[in-house]
Formats: sequence, structure tokens, C-alpha cells
Amino acid sequence: MKAFIYRNQLEKYNFTKDIRNRLNCFFLHKKSMIDFFEEMQRNYKTNLKMEEILKINRGNLKIQDLDNSEERALPSDKKLHESGWWKMMFARYGVAQKFSKGKVVLDSCCGLGWGSYLVSVKAKRVFSFDKDTEAIKFAKRTWVSKNLNYSVGDALEAGFKDNSFDIVLAMETLEHFDIYNGNRYIEEINRVLKKGGHFIASTYFAPDRESAVKVCKTNKFHLHIYTKKEIEETLYKYFRKVYFLEDLFFISRK
Repeated sequence: MKAFIYRNQLEKYNFTKDIRNRLNCFFLHKKSMIDFFEEMQRNYKTNLKMEEILKINRGNLKIQDLDNSEERALPSDKKLHESGWWKMMFARYGVAQKFSKGKVVLDSCCGLGWGSYLVSVKAKRVFSFDKDTEAIKFAKRTWVSKNLNYSVGDALEAGFKDNSFDIVLAMETLEHFDIYNGNRYIEEINRVLKKGGHFIASTYFAPDRESAVKVCKTNKFHLHIYTKKEIEETLYKYFRKVYFLEDLFFISRK
């Protein structure tokens, strides 16, 4: 199974000069995400890790006992391949890799930990935590890297010192908090992030409150879906710059 992505909704962007520079000209010189994944495959270490991740599936692992196991997604899951969503799962960590070279990274609410494993290819050090003890046990025994540390932790009280990280990741996380705790979570991320650092996250942003409520009702584990206006206003309380990639992704600079 090849870790290869085809053309999708992230194909074209019209970024400002500033964000183009900060993305290392990632999208500026790419016509499609196909080119990006070909670049990942040409990186020996990244390609090995992607192929390794794709070999892990629910058929050869006992992960059914994890809390919210259906929310603990693996790129190899059958339904994700049928829908094509597994491609986006890799793509979001590919963007994170671009920012993480030589950096100290925090992957908050890391789930099964495979994304942290990918980021560890480029990062100086990766610290990853999740509240689920069994998920962290799984990550520790499955994804081993010298610069990667997994621990059990609380997203609202991470336990790290102020200004500890260059990059903080939150992939498919915000929707699992109600609005009060979602805002607390962003405040905690701001606390542990260094000045000039980046908060990189993927989550769905609804166009309006009515749409957000409808989407939220489709998944019992999703407590609040932000509208783009809501998340933008919240982020600008803490960050100098906020960049959106369609309705699925944002990058904030402190």
C-alpha cells in the first residue's frame, strides 16, 4: 500500500507572501498535493515511517478496548480508505513537518500517536500526550523514536512550563471540547508556546451556527463545532497571525 495522495480540496491556495515563506514555499511551488506526497516519498525516513504506519490496522492490533475507540483513527482503517480521508490524515502532519524541522514540538491529544511519529522525522524533539492511558501504552510500544516522548496528560492543564515549545499541534481535537473548555484549551496552548511559535490545528469550521449545530449532532463525541468567525475571534486574543486553509485547517503565529 503506497502512501500516496491524489488531487483533492487542498489542491490550490492563494497565500500571502508571508505565509508562503513560513510554509517554506510548500504550496507556492506545488500544483497539487500529489507533488507534496511525492516529495515525502523521496524523503527516505519519512517514507519508511508512512509505510510502517500503513501496515498497522485494527485486524492485527487489540485497540477495541480504548476509550472512544472509533475516534482513534488509523490511516489504514478500511472506511478511511474507501472515503479517501486517509490521504488528508497524512497531509496534515506533512504540513506540520514543514514547520517542525529542528524544533521542539508538542502534539497535544495525540490519540494513537502515529502523527507524532511522522513529525519526529524532522523535529528536534517531540512531546506527545493524551488523556487515554491505553492509547499512550499503544503509542509507546508501536511508534519508537529516540526524540519522541509519550505521556498521559490533561489538555487543560498540560503540566509544562511557560514558553516551552516552538510548535504545538492539535489535530482533530477542538471539536471534542465544549466551547468553554475549548477556549481554555487554546489559552493553555498559548501559555506553553514560545513567542514566535506556531499553533497548528485541524478541525472543521462551519460557515454559520446553524450548520455547526447540525454537524455536531452527527457525532456523539463532538461537543462543539466552531464557526470560522468564532475560532478566528478566539485565536486573535492570543496570536498575532492566523491563517486558514479552507474550512479544515489553521496555522496561528504567536
